[in-house]
Amino acid sequence: LRLKLKKTRGELEIALKTIEQLHEAQRDIYEFLHVLCNYEIKTPLSLIIGYADVLQKETNECFTKEQKDYLAIIVKHAQRIMQILDTTLYGVSLDTYVSRPDIGLDLQEVDLEEIVDLIVPRVRKDTVRINVHLENLPKVRASYESVYYILSVIVWALSHGETNLAISASYDDNRVIIIIENPTFILPQSVLDDFASSAPLLTLMGQNKLRICRHLAQIQGGEMHLESQKESGTVATFALPIFKQ
Repeated sequence: LRLKLKKTRGELEIALKTIEQLHEAQRDIYEFLHVLCNYEIKTPLSLIIGYADVLQKETNECFTKEQKDYLAIIVKHAQRIMQILDTTLYGVSLDTYVSRPDIGLDLQEVDLEEIVDLIVPRVRKDTVRINVHLENLPKVRASYESVYYILSVIVWALSHGETNLAISASYDDNRVIIIIENPTFILPQSVLDDFASSAPLLTLMGQNKLRICRHLAQIQGGEMHLESQKESGTVATFALPIFKQ
């Protein structure tokens, strides 16, 4: 029995060491992706979006309809790529927290309206009209990266079909609640089941993004709920505590 216990202990130590080495390798990969996306892709992409936007606004009369259409396509797809990169990068930085909870999130004063204004143009589709009703919301106490990630994932997940997507909010003395609704889209039951799962997250990679959002809201003192029914569509609510000095 002692020999078996000794053997098992040795195997466990090897397994733990292997896991730690995998975490180190994973963090190295993430750091490489962060540098690659930020400096080699996002910077020139931002210049393309900015220049195309200026052309659209300032020299509109000089272009034919076909040229205007091409400019609109450039801006649309460049913004979509930027949104994918942003979500990926924020997911990378947040994954470090999940695998190393001792590091902690950088909780600060966050403006939800500002983040929504950044996200909406990047996920807007021709078939989805996004109506935003946010005004004079109090700031929340949260990680900027996590809020951007959560709102990006929710808005993109609910941007399906030819419909109106509504983003509104309410608040009291303690928290702000963001409400995102699509009255015609139903989430698959498998997604809802995974979202409600209580199994621990060891990493963000390969996980359901909506479940990750719920986890990130909870570790910041907030909460997230999903309701999806044939009669009323899908409603996502996301609450965070108000920032107080």
